[in-house]
Amino acid sequence: MAAAQWTSEWHQRQVGYFRKQRRDYAWYAELLRQMLLRVCRKYTQYGRAEARAKSIVSYAEKAIRKFGKYQDPIHQLTDLCGARTVTFTQAEADRICEFIKANFHIDWENSEDCHQRLKPDQFGYQAIHFVVQVSWMALLGRLPQSKAKAGKWDVPGGKVHAGEAFDAALLREVREETGLELVLERVVGAAQSDLPEWRIAYIILNAALDSGEVCLSDEHTDFLWVDQAALSETDLCPQFKAFAVAYAKTIRQDGL
Repeated sequence: MAAAQWTSEWHQRQVGYFRKQRRDYAWYAELLRQMLLRVCRKYTQYGRAEARAKSIVSYAEKAIRKFGKYQDPIHQLTDLCGARTVTFTQAEADRICEFIKANFHIDWENSEDCHQRLKPDQFGYQAIHFVVQVSWMALLGRLPQSKAKAGKWDVPGGKVHAGEAFDAALLREVREETGLELVLERVVGAAQSDLPEWRIAYIILNAALDSGEVCLSDEHTDFLWVDQAALSETDLCPQFKAFAVAYAKTIRQDGL
């Protein structure tokens, strides 16, 4: 029985899928690069980090070349975004590997230790390939000069209107401030700020991205995605600092 063959229509459809999503992978690559640069500065002397999203041309070629294995490459290929670190010593590489194991979700089935390809009397390529997902990220907005805490990074959210359910209010505020649609998951913490006339209480939730692209309202002038390792080091509004430090520790301990 002859094997199935790819068609021009299938190929155009697959390339179209990736073309729409590539900006997200480029953003993901930049997030990985920033994260791994911080890791290299902390754990190595001269290590470097690089990251990139696969080009559309490269994706189109691989979709055809790997058709026999992947009929749905947009969901099956594991290298649509890639990053690497280069170190001078094995001890430095081991420290970075331990960081990755502790701070990412790893797809062990598709990851590979290239050391295992070599026989005891051979010398060659010794990289370790991890297929990963970032376990957690926060979206922050920078406050404009007209705000009291100008230039600080703020957490999207806002006030609950009279008669409005809390979850509906949070989804509405995030949509208005960022353009994103979320699925709320669980409460992860709280914060407060004291003003001369009242006290503001904040309830902070984890959420999953459902749809949308970041489109800021005039409440913020810029946005920033940060991972758990960087959250507590970011120039946050003061009321969120204690939460950021405590929550980053909780994530690392729980392996979330």
